[in-house]
Amino acid sequence: MHLAQHVHTVEDQAALRKLLPQHGLVAFVPNGALLPRASGASDQPLQGSVPFASPPTLQTALSLPHRGSISGMGLRQGQVCACLGGGFHGKSTFLAALALGAYNHVPGDGREFVCTTEQVASIRSEDGRSIQHVDISPFIANLPDKSDTSSFSTSNASGSTSCAASLMEALEAGAELLVLDEDTVASNFLVRDRAMQALVPNEPITPLVAQVRSLVDTAGVTLVLVCGSSSAFLPCADTVLQMDCYEMKDVTQKAQQLCKTLSMEPWNSTPSFRAPSLRELKFPLPGGKTATRHRNVIHIGDEALELHAVPQLPNEGNRDFAQALGKRATVQCGSKGINRFCV
Repeated sequence: MHLAQHVHTVEDQAALRKLLPQHGLVAFVPNGALLPRASGASDQPLQGSVPFASPPTLQTALSLPHRGSISGMGLRQGQVCACLGGGFHGKSTFLAALALGAYNHVPGDGREFVCTTEQVASIRSEDGRSIQHVDISPFIANLPDKSDTSSFSTSNASGSTSCAASLMEALEAGAELLVLDEDTVASNFLVRDRAMQALVPNEPITPLVAQVRSLVDTAGVTLVLVCGSSSAFLPCADTVLQMDCYEMKDVTQKAQQLCKTLSMEPWNSTPSFRAPSLRELKFPLPGGKTATRHRNVIHIGDEALELHAVPQLPNEGNRDFAQALGKRATVQCGSKGINRFCV
């Protein structure tokens, strides 16, 4: 009985994920889902947590092979979605569930049927990361040292530079859903207020708020941003959600009216987003023998590949990833293979 339930749950989640593009969706969160975890070190659901309930305006119903009809909140393709809320109200927990929506969850997890497109990427800052020949020019250009940011390399990236590289790499790999949390993204990559624009006119960084509309329209992706301290993205957001005491609300019309009342306009920026050109990733990496003993570290010869800033690696031993690094192969970016090594 338990085996049949497990198999049916997995088959239904796979079927739901295939239904998303047919309904113009990139993500689905079912009514009744238990999103909070028992602790930061546990994957078990938090007992007594408030079940998720979709706002009526975003509710959709899908039919699955075993479960039948299932209702929940659907996020549409090609939109900017801002999720607001006070601290500890559940917005980051919601985003964390979306980041893992490409994976099937076992019965009893609480996040069964929280499904996204397989091409979902979590974007965050990673101070000190290595960047090799990435086109970050839509966000960073005109550096004082005249460096070419259309093929930018560094062994010690800053917070904003690492965000720009991560976003562009995700698009190269075919991302369809980008999830960002202002708590883990460099603030100067997200926004820049008018006073700073006036005081510092020669700023190499074009913030995401200036490019987000063009990015979404050009790349056809959906971008979900969790924010609680800045309203800068409200004028360009297609959907505005609010987590209020763990209750999800659709406040899009209220936000749009507020923008009109306060005369808030979308960022006036002349640059338009340019999709990244395709590159080839060639393996093996130098070093020889590969091994992994922990979820967040892969050893390549005498070097250690730190993956602490990649929240979409859920397993303790990423052996498939390590083995893939040791094989000779060439991967064409942009081939819809973003989760190929997310094991």
